[in-house]
Amino acid sequence: MKKTLAISAITLALTGMGASSSFASYENVSVTPEKFSQSKAVKAATPLKQELTLKKGEATTKTFEHTKNANVRISITNKSTGGVHWYLKDSKDNVIMDERMAKGGFYKNEFYLSKGKYKIRVVSDNNGTGKIEVGARTLE
Repeated sequence: MKKTLAISAITLALTGMGASSSFASYENVSVTPEKFSQSKAVKAATPLKQELTLKKGEATTKTFEHTKNANVRISITNKSTGGVHWYLKDSKDNVIMDERMAKGGFYKNEFYLSKGKYKIRVVSDNNGTGKIEVGARTLE
């Protein structure tokens, strides 16, 4: 009698008594979208990522828009042949901030910035050549 009960219990367990029903479908029921795209928030949060090439010892980024009164993070890497000065300028060409950076230097800082359009201008100390990597990101 015990063998019969044990066999019955094992049979029920293996057949999945009480298990939910399953079905097959040829339709795509994926939870993830077919085309992955960045959200608007991510695009708005990263207004500038650009590599500048010094020409005649200077270069300026494209204008980027800081979309609200909030903190911004600026990062700059000097891969040029010498030291540089860089300037953060507003849409009226007023200098908001300026710093000097040695050859091979890296700058990263976070500070409050008013809503508006800005650009970063880089000038070589010795009319040097090379690359400058510039990034700016609005922080939430």
